[in-house]
Amino acid sequence: MTQTQIATHRFAGLAADFTGTDDHRPPLVLLHGLSFDRTMWRPALAELEQIDPCRRVLALDLPGHGESRDARARDPEDVMRAVHAAITEAGLHAPVVVGHSMGAILATFYTASFACSGVVNVDQTLHVEPFLQVVQGLADQLRGPDFATVWARFQASMHPELLPPEAQELVRTTSRPDQDLIVGYWSRALDNPPR
Repeated sequence: MTQTQIATHRFAGLAADFTGTDDHRPPLVLLHGLSFDRTMWRPALAELEQIDPCRRVLALDLPGHGESRDARARDPEDVMRAVHAAITEAGLHAPVVVGHSMGAILATFYTASFACSGVVNVDQTLHVEPFLQVVQGLADQLRGPDFATVWARFQASMHPELLPPEAQELVRTTSRPDQDLIVGYWSRALDNPPR
């Protein structure tokens, strides 16, 4: 599957790659991590096409990301409602929701709230209290002029240099950290006790 074979769709205001055909298999819904967009899934979609041809897949740009930049939802419940509206408008029922990083947290919350066939959590612990404590300790810097420096430390801590060259390039080309977006998504984490 090449990038030219993928057409952009919009469901409930969210940009999406929508591929495959309806059949007996549960559809997949892919949610990217914070600062990324749906294009991060395209190498995985190409591999999936080889091992599970024509699987129905909806890869979304979360509100404020990629081509869903005009979507304003940032609170997790608002984001889940936006995702649910897109899934519903796409005509998908009981999908397997796959999330990466922040998208994994959203996927887990989503499956607790709506009918799903399963959840796949990629690169995200569900024990988030230690991470939230770190984020809260950096709240002033994240909200202030030191954002770029703090975000660079976050990125470095993920050790993208350990990835194969193609994956390093994918991370470089699909991550677009925006202070307002990140602080918006993390506002609850920044303002509330980690528990």
